[in-house]
Parts: sequence; C-alpha cells; structure tokens
Amino acid sequence: MSVRAARCWLFALLLVTAPWPFVLFGDGPAPPLRSLWMALAATAVVASEGASVTVRLILGVLWGQTLLAFGGCWVIAWGLARGASALAPRIRRWIVIALIVLALGVASALPIYRTPMGTRLHSNLWQALS
Repeated sequence: MSVRAARCWLFALLLVTAPWPFVLFGDGPAPPLRSLWMALAATAVVASEGASVTVRLILGVLWGQTLLAFGGCWVIAWGLARGASALAPRIRRWIVIALIVLALGVASALPIYRTPMGTRLHSNLWQALS
C-alpha cells in the first residue's frame, strides 16, 4: 500500500470513528461525519425555507466545526501515514487494515460517543450515525 493510499484510508477511518468534540449543541465527542450530516441538513432547511441571521450564524458555526474536524482528521491521517512511510508497503497495508478493524470494532462495541441531539446520550458508532 502506498503512503497516499494509507493516508486516504486513515482519513476515511477517522471521519467515521474518531470521537471529535462536538461543541455546538452540547459538549460531547461524536464522529466528524455526524457534523457533516448535521451541517448538510441545516443547509437544506435554510435553503428551502430561509432563515434569520441567528440561524445563519448557527449554520456558519456548524460548517466551521465540520471543516475544523475534517482538517484535524486530515492532519492526523497525514502524520500517521508519514510515520508509517519508512515501513515496507506490505507491512504498512497490514497495519492500516488492523487499525481499521480495531477502530471499527471498538467504536461499534463501546458507547464512546455522546450525542446530545441523538436518540441516546451515550451511543456506539451505529447509534451515533443513525
């Protein structure tokens, strides 16, 4: 696996599983993908129904938070891939696969996310993204 492919896989993994701080509607870690979904939903509502200045400000904060989370995940993925660049491609591939399996397993099995706008306060990956 190339370093670029490792970086892309790790970036996707972090977007889905990283417990990133979600500070707009309460303080709790949630996957960055959830921030994107909330920002897209809020944008659709504002585009179809219009909104006041306050709602547009909240929308801007949502998008800012989403972009910050995506940027942070990219930097972390870049650093991990850069650290693994000295390894052989076969070893790098197995390390990335192991990280994917481990992260998805932990995120699926344990309630590590706090989602104040979700169906449960403490949730695992699948409950946080539903």
